[in-house]
Amino acid sequence: MKRTKLELAERDLLDYVASNGGSVTVQDLNEHLQGLGFGKTCIELAKKNNGRAKPIGHQGEWVFTAYADADLNYIARKASV
Repeated sequence: MKRTKLELAERDLLDYVASNGGSVTVQDLNEHLQGLGFGKTCIELAKKNNGRAKPIGHQGEWVFTAYADADLNYIARKASV
């Protein structure tokens, strides 16, 4: 079965975050996913489904961190289709 654009974005998001130690700046993550051809809405949904972003420090950069069980959630959603 062919994966949806969102499923592909989620997989790439999780791979990218994992390869960068579990947290990345939102700007870097957005640029990475846009470079792979994903649109803004798809990227926002993938981030919403798999983690959260918060500012680091006072007036700091926003950093995205994947939920600890994000990979399991991805697998469960895939299996339920």
